[in-house]
Amino acid sequence: MIPLSQSPTQRPTITVVTDPSLGRERQASLLKTWAMLRKIADVTILPTKTTEFHLLDHLERHQPQLTLLPWQHYLSWSRIEGYYGLTRTSGPTIAGYFGGPTDRQEIGSVNLYHRLILLDLFSTSPIERLRLIHALLHDRLRSGLRPLVSSKALRYYESWKGNHPPGLTVDSLVSLPALREAPWKNRLPSIQLIALSLWNLAFEDGRALARSDWIKKIQSNRVRAYFELTLDHNILAFRVCYQQQPNSARSIIEDFWPDTLQAHTPFRRILEQNVDLLRIHPIAERSEIEIVVSLFKSGAKERPSSELRSLWIEPLAMHLVKEMPSAPEDEDSDSIPLPSMTMTGVDEQVIDLNRAQRQISWLEEQLDERDKQIKELLTGGLHQPSKKSA
Repeated sequence: MIPLSQSPTQRPTITVVTDPSLGRERQASLLKTWAMLRKIADVTILPTKTTEFHLLDHLERHQPQLTLLPWQHYLSWSRIEGYYGLTRTSGPTIAGYFGGPTDRQEIGSVNLYHRLILLDLFSTSPIERLRLIHALLHDRLRSGLRPLVSSKALRYYESWKGNHPPGLTVDSLVSLPALREAPWKNRLPSIQLIALSLWNLAFEDGRALARSDWIKKIQSNRVRAYFELTLDHNILAFRVCYQQQPNSARSIIEDFWPDTLQAHTPFRRILEQNVDLLRIHPIAERSEIEIVVSLFKSGAKERPSSELRSLWIEPLAMHLVKEMPSAPEDEDSDSIPLPSMTMTGVDEQVIDLNRAQRQISWLEEQLDERDKQIKELLTGGLHQPSKKSA
């Protein structure tokens, strides 16, 4: 992670528009967040009465690296993104934020943007907010896992070839000692479901990495996807890289738009309901895609599944991908292969129990889906007009 302290000549700038819909208590909480951001940037706070015209004038005069808007303004002020260029893959960033509980349905219908960045500044902790916003400030921190965790965090990696069974990865995750300790042991069921969902995305939507755009080692081994995991005491993050067509940001935003959750495939729903951050980067002018999902220490609290979490979908230029999806060549690297359960000495009964729990979870979900379909059919049948005899 890049050090937070920078020389005065290198300090980036942030412009914040305050949210008029929040009460006094929520406003006070966000003021603490804006004060905290002054550790990493010069922050300008604009009043709640700021209009889109006033903001455009401010951007022209000050050119901040990051502009944070209440999510309502972010989705309705159409000229702001156009000011910087809709199809840009680097440079200044506009992001929306929500400072109170926000239901997915409040977001409204799908808007085919070229990027979608909505940050949860309500349920997250100060350190989680700081790392997210710090990554948004710098192009070189947009990709990869390292900007999200401490510099001492260990990284595990695994290549998913064409015949790689998802249960093998899940069993390896269960065997990691760090995932059987606080604060992550209580979220182990979610971790397993997330890993299975990422595998489904890579194997259902993706295709074999046949080209050499990512890395020659992956191409030679016919790897289907590249999987990574890193964690510290505050954040746990997964990363999956694979090829996908279509690979436009607009199509991905349509697939993951918040208010269409019920229409999504099961593994997309699982991701959106269980993760605290979903970040997707289609690589501009290529077919590669990077998906990063994170769990936050603060996310262990019970929240409704319909409540919005941080969502970050943005096209990225290839030269900004600093963490290439490949096994490190340096033996002294802090990255190691994901160990199998036999290498960690975990009781096989624990693994069998977790397998059974996963199967029960998937079966329960299938039964729920079947019940919904039956109710819909019965409801439709009851409301069909009766045919009168001649």
